[in-house]
Amino acid sequence: MGILDKVYLQFADVFWDADTTWILTPENDLPPGQFNQWLNLAKFVDQPVLVAFTGGPPALDLADLSDEAMVERAMQTLKLEYE
Repeated sequence: MGILDKVYLQFADVFWDADTTWILTPENDLPPGQFNQWLNLAKFVDQPVLVAFTGGPPALDLADLSDEAMVERAMQTLKLEYE
Protein backbone atom coordinates (compact mmCIF):
# COMPACT_ATOMS: atom_id res chain seq x y z
CA MET A 1 0.00 0.00 0.00
CA GLY A 2 2.90 2.39 0.60
CA ILE A 3 3.48 5.13 3.11
CA LEU A 4 0.77 7.62 4.11
CA ASP A 5 1.54 10.26 6.72
CA LYS A 6 -1.31 11.87 8.59
CA VAL A 7 -1.05 15.03 10.67
CA TYR A 8 -4.02 15.92 12.88
CA LEU A 9 -4.35 19.56 13.88
CA GLN A 10 -6.92 20.83 16.37
CA PHE A 11 -7.75 24.52 16.47
CA ALA A 12 -9.72 26.83 18.74
CA ASP A 13 -12.25 27.55 15.98
CA VAL A 14 -13.15 26.48 12.45
CA PHE A 15 -11.64 29.07 10.09
CA TRP A 16 -12.22 27.04 6.91
CA ASP A 17 -15.48 26.24 5.11
CA ALA A 18 -17.20 24.08 7.73
CA ASP A 19 -19.40 22.40 5.10
CA THR A 20 -16.58 21.07 2.93
CA THR A 21 -15.20 17.56 3.38
CA TRP A 22 -11.90 17.82 1.45
CA ILE A 23 -9.60 20.82 1.14
CA LEU A 24 -6.99 20.74 -1.63
CA THR A 25 -3.93 22.99 -1.38
CA PRO A 26 -1.68 22.21 -4.36
CA GLU A 27 0.07 25.60 -4.39
CA ASN A 28 1.71 25.67 -0.97
CA ASP A 29 5.39 26.53 -1.60
CA LEU A 30 6.45 23.06 -0.36
CA PRO A 31 7.86 20.19 -2.41
CA PRO A 32 5.16 18.68 -4.65
CA GLY A 33 2.83 16.32 -2.81
CA GLN A 34 3.41 17.63 0.71
CA PHE A 35 0.34 18.83 2.63
CA ASN A 36 -1.88 19.04 -0.45
CA GLN A 37 -4.92 17.13 0.82
CA TRP A 38 -6.87 17.82 4.00
CA LEU A 39 -9.90 16.17 5.56
CA ASN A 40 -12.26 18.36 7.55
CA LEU A 41 -13.12 16.29 10.63
CA ALA A 42 -15.13 19.13 12.17
CA LYS A 43 -18.27 18.10 10.32
CA PHE A 44 -17.96 14.56 11.69
CA VAL A 45 -16.66 14.98 15.26
CA ASP A 46 -17.98 18.47 16.09
CA GLN A 47 -14.45 19.67 16.90
CA PRO A 48 -12.26 22.05 14.85
CA VAL A 49 -9.88 19.40 13.50
CA LEU A 50 -8.16 19.07 10.13
CA VAL A 51 -6.15 16.05 8.97
CA ALA A 52 -3.39 16.52 6.40
CA PHE A 53 -2.39 13.59 4.20
CA THR A 54 0.98 13.12 2.47
CA GLY A 55 1.76 9.87 0.70
CA GLY A 56 4.47 8.12 -1.29
CA PRO A 57 7.89 9.68 -1.91
CA PRO A 58 6.80 13.11 -0.55
CA ALA A 59 5.93 11.39 2.75
CA LEU A 60 9.31 9.66 2.84
CA ASP A 61 10.95 13.07 2.46
CA LEU A 62 9.17 14.15 5.67
CA ALA A 63 10.29 11.11 7.69
CA ASP A 64 13.29 12.77 9.32
CA LEU A 65 11.45 15.93 10.41
CA SER A 66 10.62 16.59 14.04
CA ASP A 67 6.97 16.87 15.07
CA GLU A 68 7.46 20.62 15.39
CA ALA A 69 8.86 20.93 11.87
CA MET A 70 6.01 18.81 10.50
CA VAL A 71 3.40 21.05 12.16
CA GLU A 72 5.25 24.14 10.92
CA ARG A 73 5.00 22.92 7.30
CA ALA A 74 1.33 22.09 7.72
CA MET A 75 0.62 25.52 9.19
CA GLN A 76 2.62 27.18 6.39
CA THR A 77 0.17 25.65 3.94
CA LEU A 78 -2.89 26.74 5.89
CA LYS A 79 -1.57 30.29 6.27
CA LEU A 80 -1.14 30.56 2.50
CA GLU A 81 -4.66 29.28 1.96
CA TYR A 82 -6.52 31.27 4.62
CA GLU A 83 -4.70 34.55 5.21
